[in-house]
Amino acid sequence: MEFKDLRVKNIGAVLYHNTKNAKWKEDRKKYSTLQIKIKGKAIHDFGDRKIVATDNCIYFLNQYEDNDVQTFACDTDVSSIAVSFTTYEPIETPSFCIKLNNITECVNLFNKMKTQRALSDRGDAMALSYFYRLCAIFEEHRQKEYSPRDPRMIAAKEYIDLHFEQKDCLDRSADESKISRRRFNELFKKQFGTTPNKYLTTKRIENAIILLTEHKISISEISDMCGFGDVYYFSKVFKAETGYTPGKYKKIYN
Repeated sequence: MEFKDLRVKNIGAVLYHNTKNAKWKEDRKKYSTLQIKIKGKAIHDFGDRKIVATDNCIYFLNQYEDNDVQTFACDTDVSSIAVSFTTYEPIETPSFCIKLNNITECVNLFNKMKTQRALSDRGDAMALSYFYRLCAIFEEHRQKEYSPRDPRMIAAKEYIDLHFEQKDCLDRSADESKISRRRFNELFKKQFGTTPNKYLTTKRIENAIILLTEHKISISEISDMCGFGDVYYFSKVFKAETGYTPGKYKKIYN
């Protein structure tokens, strides 16, 4: 059963989290979950890939995929919201995470679901209705994120994912598309909701975060490994994206 065809057997708890700076092993769960990362960061390591959930991310965690998770504290009362659920059949769609510009609608549905869960049987029915509406939003954005129509842009995004550490990464990905750089920028933004340059920067920063929190290597080496080259430029971009210098970030989260 794919995510778009979910048949829910039971909705579990709707939880509001204020994560603390901690690291633990997340074993195989009894439930799948839909989550919103309101503030802060969580890194889910599935072995063959990592999901980095940051501010304004919506994500689905499939109960059949084991992962190690590392979460980091933030200065808000609620850092994330999650609802657990079970289905009649196993879900084949892998866990996914998508960054949104606006999560207000999703948060409102979570709040309504939590309110209805405390009511009578009709409350449970209404909660299920809100849950399916939430799933529809997740699926709509998943289709946009993972199933774009232009194969040239799919190839370009995959090229950036694989070669983000190369200084000429954007030029090469545009050249592979066989279109002008201006047209390439327009199509990429249309398909993925962000410019190629911004996507590359985000990719580099996400990998820098992983290296800073998981490996005992120097900031200069991380700068080179993530394609920034100049460590001062790396520090400037990193602080603009996260609010911390790499050195400060490394000190806090190690």
